Amino acid sequence: MTSAKAEWYSIWMDYYPIFVDIKGKNVLVVGGGVVAERKVMGLIKAGAIVTVISPTLTAGLKKITIKSNVKTKNNNKIKHIARRYKSGFLGGEVLPDDKKTNPRWFLVVSATGSLAVSEAVSMDAEALGVLVNVADKPKLSNFILPAVVERGALTIAISTSGQSPYLAKTIKDSLDENLPAGLETFIELVGKIRNKLLKSKTKNVIKSRVYALLMNSPVLGWIEEGDKKEINKFLKKILGKGWSLSTLGVKI
Repeated sequence: MTSAKAEWYSIWMDYYPIFVDIKGKNVLVVGGGVVAERKVMGLIKAGAIVTVISPTLTAGLKKITIKSNVKTKNNNKIKHIARRYKSGFLGGEVLPDDKKTNPRWFLVVSATGSLAVSEAVSMDAEALGVLVNVADKPKLSNFILPAVVERGALTIAISTSGQSPYLAKTIKDSLDENLPAGLETFIELVGKIRNKLLKSKTKNVIKSRVYALLMNSPVLGWIEEGDKKEINKFLKKILGKGWSLSTLGVKI
């Protein structure tokens, strides 16, 4: 019989799950339609510096486009290159508007209906070692975008490795509907307790005990009921005098 220890390497994954920090990173989106707009909004939310290359833009993208003669560090805006993508663009082609070479792209998203354009984007990115995602074309991508559920600091990513995006969305919608309403505040509370315990250099065994008590407590229900009194009583019980929602800066 093969041992569990020996079997771990025989179970291959199609993709390695990872969360990437793209704050301040240069990201190129190819395409200016509805799908591209959705991708752009997610990238902006994550703090990326976004450039869109497309002959046309949706009304939503036009609203957040920086004028070519305006300099800004506002990452809530995008730069627009009003032309079609051509092979070689990622490698440092000189831009006609400002005569400066393209920035080093951290990642590229292709959201255009043209297979030829998507193939060119994919080939250019692979040649340069740039992360690339082609909407609905996992074989042209070296990373894929999961369906996502967010509750404050909690992010749940769901993927079927490109097999069935519809199933991933169905699971996402189910989670969205069924996660407790007070979960975002509960996560904030646990996070602030953790930070305070870390600063006070509390022993690991005590921290583990506190976390276990929190996870198995009625606190989430009290948050949903708005019962500050019970929450404060519980915090005092497990952490001691001076611990409360107000001292932690948590509002419910």
